[in-house]
Amino acid sequence: MSKHWTESLFERFAELYVSTLEELIPGSNEDADGLENIFNENGVPGDGLVLDLACGIGRHSTALAQKGYRVIGLDISETFLDRARMLAEERGVEVEFRRGDMRSVEEHLQDHVGRFDAVINMFTSISYYDRETDLDIFRQLHALTKPGGMLVIDIANRDWIIKNFEAKTIQYHEDGRVQTIERRFDLEDSRAHNTWRFYVKQGEDLKHVETFHVDHILYSLHELKQLIERAGWTYRTCYGESDLSPFEMHSHRMILVSQRQ
Repeated sequence: MSKHWTESLFERFAELYVSTLEELIPGSNEDADGLENIFNENGVPGDGLVLDLACGIGRHSTALAQKGYRVIGLDISETFLDRARMLAEERGVEVEFRRGDMRSVEEHLQDHVGRFDAVINMFTSISYYDRETDLDIFRQLHALTKPGGMLVIDIANRDWIIKNFEAKTIQYHEDGRVQTIERRFDLEDSRAHNTWRFYVKQGEDLKHVETFHVDHILYSLHELKQLIERAGWTYRTCYGESDLSPFEMHSHRMILVSQRQ
């Protein structure tokens, strides 16, 4: 049986994606400022316990730790977590990083059931599987969170992507990698089917390194809201950016805020 693309990209070939995440580190401080404002508005204590689900290289985990929060980061990729530990050391903060699949998050954190003040999931790091799997993940996160605790989901806005759809793009990365992305969108099930090809420069030429077929669900606000509520969460609001500007049709991001009652 073939592996899911997440296992291939984030585990076997994670080094190809680490540099992409590195390029996003500067914007993580602004995201952390927005999260801190959300936490303050909803009663999360300044030293509260936060779960960063699918934490990647720990760019949000470490930024929140610098603000005084106690953070546990969970990710499927040991390569990402190695870089996350280095980043925490570079910033002089303590963060506990654990390796684990988000689909069994409660099992990986069974020693913290009902203890988290907040859970964050950033940079469209959910929706990789199917809606029932996402529903189950949200239910597990509900069990891990204290009464009154918060859930913040940062995910791409389906409506913006459809309006601004690009069938093919080329990305030139700081480390010299070149990535092409070919996109197809299935309107019947709202899934994005993308082909990622990575190349490295060899003189004037490009050498193909690896190809990944990446597909995931694209949610509109109403659908994600319904899924969250089915999992037991109480929807609070949705923002369009980390500066907490209102969510609108032209917003690229959905930062959905929910609470456990």
